[in-house]
Amino acid sequence: LFYFILVGKKRLTLSAFLGSLAFFFATVVIIGFGKTMALLKDWMGMLNLSISSQILNDKNQSITYFMGKSLLDIGALKSSISAERLFYILSAIFTLSAYIALLLFKKSLKAVEDKKFKYLEISLLIIITLLFSPLAWIAHFICLIIPAGAMVLFLLNSRNRKPLYIALAGFFILSMIVGTDITNFIPGLNKMRFVNIALGTLFLTYALIHSYKQQS
Repeated sequence: LFYFILVGKKRLTLSAFLGSLAFFFATVVIIGFGKTMALLKDWMGMLNLSISSQILNDKNQSITYFMGKSLLDIGALKSSISAERLFYILSAIFTLSAYIALLLFKKSLKAVEDKKFKYLEISLLIIITLLFSPLAWIAHFICLIIPAGAMVLFLLNSRNRKPLYIALAGFFILSMIVGTDITNFIPGLNKMRFVNIALGTLFLTYALIHSYKQQS
């Protein structure tokens, strides 16, 4: 919602806020205020436990994890800050920087009210959230079905499709093949600590932007 506040989408942010309040009060009406607060307390407790225990898990596919893990190899930094706090700081910096880049890109285009640009915008926001979240599981990347669908829409009207096909091949190989049983024959590949799905998503991002610019 922070991005939509930045771009002045007051009606959208207000409706999201009111929707959240309505959901909360509906729960209060159904099960009562006391039970609702108890459920919230239990949920926050489980959330805090799961994040702190899993944020350094090798299956974390976030770029924030990759960068944070690399920084924690610096002895002085590791002793002065917790992994969780470092990851949240990096996540905030990366996300805000990506928002600024998206706003500048939006400003550089002439047809920002084009319906297809709105598909591009929401697709890039989904990608930013996945790549720069402190914790991103493989299952979270199912959300890429929306950017992939938008990219296919742009691809149909693109002139030079060869680099787009190459980028899509990179996305497919890194995100859907590497790290599975298909690559077990490559010694040590499936045990490597690297964010292959996130790297594949960067190829999808390139194809998404490039295909949009070709037809816009």
